[in-house]
Amino acid sequence: MATTTKRTDHLDRNLVTPASNVQDHLNRITTSTADYLGRLLRRDVRANTTAVTLNQEIQFTTGENFIVTVAGTTAAAPPSVPAIGATVADGSATLLRQR
Repeated sequence: MATTTKRTDHLDRNLVTPASNVQDHLNRITTSTADYLGRLLRRDVRANTTAVTLNQEIQFTTGENFIVTVAGTTAAAPPSVPAIGATVADGSATLLRQR
């Protein structure tokens, strides 16, 4: 079965066990990039010291969702989580917390 770095489906619902045997919220099998109907999965897991692009959606391992507002490279450790709607510097990138 597939594994993925993505964390949510096209409707922003969290995937079940994305690191192994990926399934959607109804336990249907997905691929590493798409759900059972071929719709693209969303939100990459934030990784340390990794390049991120403008408008890329990422998720911290603690579950907070962000969109990249300034492209760059993430820091060696995750930044403090800001309030919803606030931005935070993450290395040379800037992230906007969505929820």
